[in-house]
Amino acid sequence: ETVRWYAKQIYSKLNVSGREEAVAKAAAIGLLDTATEASSEVPRPKPKHTLPTQITSFIGRETELEELARILTLPEVRLVTVLAPGGMGKTRLALEAGEQQLDTFPDGVYFVPLQPMTHIEQIVPAIAQQVGFQYAPDERSPKQQVLDYLRGKTLLLVIDNWEHLLDGAP
Repeated sequence: ETVRWYAKQIYSKLNVSGREEAVAKAAAIGLLDTATEASSEVPRPKPKHTLPTQITSFIGRETELEELARILTLPEVRLVTVLAPGGMGKTRLALEAGEQQLDTFPDGVYFVPLQPMTHIEQIVPAIAQQVGFQYAPDERSPKQQVLDYLRGKTLLLVIDNWEHLLDGAP
């Protein structure tokens, strides 16, 4: 009902009676970008991701970012581990690398923070939640369902703070 009301308001302001007339009039008076409208190229949807918004600029570490980007393009690479002492910016580096890879992974880039987890049983549900997976009521285990869902995808999981749950790595 609200959408209909707004459509009527727009039609009234443009002094037209329907959508086609409204689009034509809006284009004629310069309210539409006709170059985009005429383009045969379909705009790509925004990539899916759950990367947290960074409130500060990322400065430096170009060499590391370039190396991560290179490694992530190798088809045989399925796992990349960033190692450094605490406080060196591993998470921030991984988030920036993930941000730079949004167009590379058509099924998304997802941040899975494991820091608050205390048991390895929480890993699979955390991954499922971040990628938006809904479990099916079938005989497969939750882990198998998530693995089956991810198997056909081209996505990047940025899993942070894995070190205290290493027994859950398999």
